[in-house]
Amino acid sequence: MNYSDSMGSDATVHVTLPILDRRMNTETTGEYTLPDYRPEIRRVLSVTPTVLPPAKYVGGAGVELNGTVDYSVLYVGADGELYSFPISSEYHFTLPIEAASEFDLGAGVCVWADVVAENVSSRVSSPRKMSLRCRLQASVRAFGKILMEERTVGEARSESLFRRREVCRNLSVGSGLSDVISLGCELSAAEDTRVISADATPIIDEVRVEGEMARVSGEVLLKLLVTRDGSTPTVLTQKLPLSGEVELEGMDGVDECCATGTVSELSVEMGEGGKILCEISVLLAVRGMNNREIVYTADLFSGERESACEYREYRVPVALRCDRRNFSQSERLSLSEFSFAEGGAICDAWGSVLFDGCEAVGGKYVLTGQSKYVLLWEKDGEYSTSEITLPFRYETDGREESPESYLAGGTLLSCRARVEGHLLCLDAEIAVAADFIGYEKISAVREVRFGEAYAIRGSRMSVYYPASDEDAWCVAKKYHIAPERINKGKKYYYF
Repeated sequence: MNYSDSMGSDATVHVTLPILDRRMNTETTGEYTLPDYRPEIRRVLSVTPTVLPPAKYVGGAGVELNGTVDYSVLYVGADGELYSFPISSEYHFTLPIEAASEFDLGAGVCVWADVVAENVSSRVSSPRKMSLRCRLQASVRAFGKILMEERTVGEARSESLFRRREVCRNLSVGSGLSDVISLGCELSAAEDTRVISADATPIIDEVRVEGEMARVSGEVLLKLLVTRDGSTPTVLTQKLPLSGEVELEGMDGVDECCATGTVSELSVEMGEGGKILCEISVLLAVRGMNNREIVYTADLFSGERESACEYREYRVPVALRCDRRNFSQSERLSLSEFSFAEGGAICDAWGSVLFDGCEAVGGKYVLTGQSKYVLLWEKDGEYSTSEITLPFRYETDGREESPESYLAGGTLLSCRARVEGHLLCLDAEIAVAADFIGYEKISAVREVRFGEAYAIRGSRMSVYYPASDEDAWCVAKKYHIAPERINKGKKYYYF
C-alpha cells in the first residue's frame, strides 16, 4: 500500500477498457455466370469458402469490417467429369459502439476480428448460371484507453493530501497483418494430367516476438485433385516453407501471442511436359497480449480540510492466456449413419472448424465446437459428396481466473478418410488459435470536493478500537492524520 503523494494531484493514468465485445451474423449473396471456356454445370457437389481477413475501420458509426469471401465450386460437368471454378463476394459488418464518447476513436484503438463462414448454399438456375448465399459470423473485440480523471472542486494544499494508491493488472493488446507473401512451386505429372481443383493451407509452427515485430515460420500444404484421361481422381500434395514478419501495432512487449494464415490467391497452370506451376499468396495475422500494471488512486483525503470523494467503478480486462497449438480428431462412424455411395471409393476429404463455447473446468479452459467434413465419392464414374458434422472438445491449460471473453479460430490442416468394412474412419488434424480474457473490478477516485478547514487541535494521544472492516487508512481518514502516524497494537490502533 502506498500513501505517498509523489505522483501529484495531476497524475495521469490511462486504463485499457473494452469498447466492443460481441458476435454478429450477416449474409452475402451473389449471382454468377460461368465463363464460356468452362464446361457447363450438371450438378454442384460442394462450395468451399475462404474468408479473407477484413479491413477494419473505427469511427462514429462503430466498427466497420469489409472483406472478401473466395469460393471454390466443385461440380460435375455435362460430360460427367469433375471441374471447379473460383468466384468471390464482398461482405460488410457494422457493429455499433456504446459509450464511444469516452474514447478517442481516432487513435489508440485495437480491434480484433475473426470472420468465419457458417454455411453456404447454392442453386443452379441454368447450365451456366448459379447463385450463392453465405452466412457469416463476425466475432469482434475492440479496446481503447481512457484517462482515469481525478477532478478537484475547491482548493487544498498538495502537502496536506494523502492518497491510497493501489495496483491492478490491465490488459495490453496489439495485432497486425502481414504484407502479401508470395510462394511458388513446380510439380511433375504425366502430360495428360488435368487439375480438377486446388487448395492450400498455411500451417504455423513458430511465432517469435522481437520488440514490436512478430516473426512467423511454418509451411503451406498444397493439395491438388487431379485426373488423367477421365480416370478416378487422385490427390497430389506439396509442402512449401513459409516465413514472414508482422508488426504488432500498439504493443510494448508480448507475453503470449497467436498467429493464423490465410491464402488470399492460388493459381495453377499446366506447363510443358506435364509440369504443374503453382503460385500462392498468403496473409499472416498475429494478435498478442500481456498484462501491464497501473497505479491508481483508490481513496484520498486532506489532513487540513473537509473532503468528500466520488468514485467510479471500472471493469478492467486482464490477459489470461493466448494459445496456439494443434490437436487431432479421430472418429469411427457407422456407414448407416449418413448418405454415401455404397460400394464407392473416397477420392478426397476436406472440411472446416467452428467454435461455439468456452468454459473453465478443473483448471482447464475448454473450447467446444463442430467440425464439418466433406467426402468426395466415386462409383462407376459417378461422383457424389457426403457432409458430416461432428462435435469436438479442446482443452488447454488455464489459470485460476475463469475467462469471461474469448476469441477462437480453427483450421482443418489435414483430413484422411477411409472405409473399413461397415465403418467410416476419419482422422483429422486441427489448428487452434485462441485467447482468453478475464476482468477485475476496481474503484478509483473520480472527483474530490474540499470544504472548510479543520480546527487546529493540541497534542494528544488516542487509542482506537476498529470495527472488523476498518484498517489504518480508515482510522487516518476519520481523524484527518497521516496514515504513517497510525501504530497497531494487538487489537487496537494508537496515534
